[in-house]
Order: sequence, then C-alpha cells, then structure tokens
Amino acid sequence: MKETRSLISSLLVCGVALAMVSTLPAQTTKEEVAKVIRVRGAARCQAPGGTWQELQIGSVIRPGSVIQSGLDGGSYLDVVLGSGTGPYPSLGSPDYRKFSPTAHYAAQTRRTVLHLFANTVLGVDKMTATETGAATVTETELDLRKGHILGNLKKPSAGSEFRVRYPKGVAGIRGGVFDMTVDYVRALNQAANVPGEHVHCTFAMSSGTGVVTYTGPDGATVTEVVQTMQVWDSGNPSVTMTIPTTELNTINSIVSTLGAPPTGVTHVVDPGQVEIQYVTGTHGP
Repeated sequence: MKETRSLISSLLVCGVALAMVSTLPAQTTKEEVAKVIRVRGAARCQAPGGTWQELQIGSVIRPGSVIQSGLDGGSYLDVVLGSGTGPYPSLGSPDYRKFSPTAHYAAQTRRTVLHLFANTVLGVDKMTATETGAATVTETELDLRKGHILGNLKKPSAGSEFRVRYPKGVAGIRGGVFDMTVDYVRALNQAANVPGEHVHCTFAMSSGTGVVTYTGPDGATVTEVVQTMQVWDSGNPSVTMTIPTTELNTINSIVSTLGAPPTGVTHVVDPGQVEIQYVTGTHGP
C-alpha cells in the first residue's frame, strides 16, 4: 500500500510538471531576410553556392549571402534587415514616413536599415528571429570584409544580439547609429624589407553604445566600450576619441535618408546632396 501511494504521488508530481511545461509559451525561431530599398551603381549579391546576381530595389537577400556595392564613387546600397518575406508596406503606411515634399520615403527607426558606401563587401551571415511569447529576440551577424557601412538600428529586445565581424575582431551594437570602416593598408616590413598588408578598422557610435572585441599584440582578447559620440580606431585601440565633425556630418546626412533621427540629434536633409531612388506603384520605399 505504501509503495502504491508513493507511485501515485510520483505520477501526480509528473503530471503537474507536464502541465506546467505545456503552459509555457512555445519558442519558434525563423530565418529573416534583408531587402534592398535603395541602390545606386552596379550592386550585386552572391547567394551560397550561387553566382553573382545584380541587386535592384526589392531584391531579397538571404543569410549566407555576400553583397557588394558599386565600385564607382557615389555608389551605395541601402537594405532593411529582418524584414521577413512579405511585400513592402504600402506608401504612407505606419512602416514608412514622408520626410520630403518631393515624395521621398524612408523606413522608420523601428526598422533596422543598413547603408553600404561605394566598393563595400559585406557578408550577411545570420539573421534569425525567435518568438518567446513575451518578445521577439533577434540575432544578426554581419561580416564586413572591406569598405564602409553605416547602420541605424531599432532598439532591440532583451536577449537580442547584433554583431559585425571584421578580419581582426567583432563589434557589438545595442541599438542606435553606428559607422564602421575596414581598409587594407600596405606597409613596409622593415625587418624583411618587403611590403606587407594590415587591416585598419574604425568603429563609431553617433547614438547608442557599442563594444569592440579584438586580439591584442600579446594574443589576449581585449574589449573596448564605445559610447555615444565616440570613435574607436584599430591604429590606437586603447583610446576612444570624439567623432570628428566631418565624419559626424556625413553620418547625420546618411541617417537622414534612412529614417527618423534619434532623439536629441538634429539631422538636415539637403535635397541637392541626398539622392534617393523612388519607386512608384503599390509598394516601394
């Protein structure tokens, strides 16, 4: 009888545990995509195992792809990250806002938008969104192989991650506006008297906060925090400086085309300087 009561108690405990598990919200993870919203120049994309294809407004970019902006000066490529597979929101809908009397539209800051300057090569390694029942947790990983990018990130939910790798380290961003460059600099190896090449990276935050993790000269992993209005330079990695005025003006001008400005920051749109390709019809940026 005692063994029977013990068995019944155990079954009741298991039943309660199963009931509790069944009431927990199911977590579903899906792969996100990016979509081209503006392009100037001969931008292209290479899907995993595929050949290079021309990018146009509306082109869908899936994780595992490599994208490249045009080589000519003035070329650029703007993409919305994590936009799903559905069509663009209609013009004038809450997902888009009108900021110019000439009918230019831009995605709002609650959507993450990325700007690639000319001759930039970027790997789109990972984009996922997990529904936890309480929030949507996203994970994005990009690979800046060379060139110059600027991102306007929506405020992420708790647990979300946004990373941009470069050949010598990785930068993490928790929302806000960031600017990052990767150049290959040729230098003379004095000991061997032969030319060599090293990677030079800069990472700036005009709003929000970022973290750069890299390998120091002694092989140890080093982490540097980059606060709002600061720039980190791999040439002097232990010191963060104030963003130079010329660079800040460029950031502000580009952000003006990507969406509403962050709180407390003034951005001016100069129609003579900012070019946005506009698509007519039911859908478009």
